Amino acid sequence: WKGFLLLFSMIKYILFLLLSLTFVFGWFSCVDDTNKEDEVVKIDIPVLVSNYWSCEKAERNGRPAASLDGLFFDFSKDSLQTNMMGEVNVNPYSIKGDTIFQKGDHPVKYAIAAIDSARKQLNMEMNETKFSFFLKKTEKN
Repeated sequence: WKGFLLLFSMIKYILFLLLSLTFVFGWFSCVDDTNKEDEVVKIDIPVLVSNYWSCEKAERNGRPAASLDGLFFDFSKDSLQTNMMGEVNVNPYSIKGDTIFQKGDHPVKYAIAAIDSARKQLNMEMNETKFSFFLKKTEKN
């Protein structure tokens, strides 16, 4: 009987040890171990959009559009001033996700293709023509 009791005690000890290790490893596997470099940085697009942006290059259906030289977008807190339709217009706008909705007589939807603190790219389609605007943050003239 002594051998049997000793074997039974060792089996209980090994099972307890295995369960304890499983619990400990399971606990540590739930710890957030992501690197700071891998974190997604949330961008506050309305803050980045607000400012005066001059067009460095414009494309119409993928080709340079020289007729849009001098194009600008001036985003304030609640209005967008632009000369895209030829003359300077001021309209309200809103932002939802990565899309800017210009309201007013000529509503326009701009897709934000790229943006950082100094440059952005807006894409839009009008009358089945695709436009891309490559903008640079500048001082108002």
